[in-house]
Amino acid sequence: MAILSFFSGLRSFMSGGGNEFNEFWKIPETESEIENLIQSSSKPLLFYKHSFACGICAFSKSALEAELEKISELADPYFIDVRASRELSNKIAELTGVKHESPQVVIVKDGEAVWNASHGAINSEEVLKNL
Repeated sequence: MAILSFFSGLRSFMSGGGNEFNEFWKIPETESEIENLIQSSSKPLLFYKHSFACGICAFSKSALEAELEKISELADPYFIDVRASRELSNKIAELTGVKHESPQVVIVKDGEAVWNASHGAINSEEVLKNL
């Protein structure tokens, strides 16, 4: 019975059981919003690109959210659902010069991408170190 419970929980997690959003995420809605953020933000920006269909994304999202309160003190964290908002993900890639991947973190300071990571390289320690 415990094994069934474990696999049920894992299936829920992998299939988007982590669809809830941490209160610190901001969700941009338009390409012009992305442009304005990158051009005019005085605080560093953290863009996290995520696909709810990807198990690796679920784990990287969870890892970031474990320290998202601390991260949000240093940067404005933005969540991009790459399947629902591909144009926003593409705009970030265009403006930063960082080729799209997911999961992916792109840190932008003073209009320039200063650090990025994807897949297994995403962890909150590295994010905090690079902020």
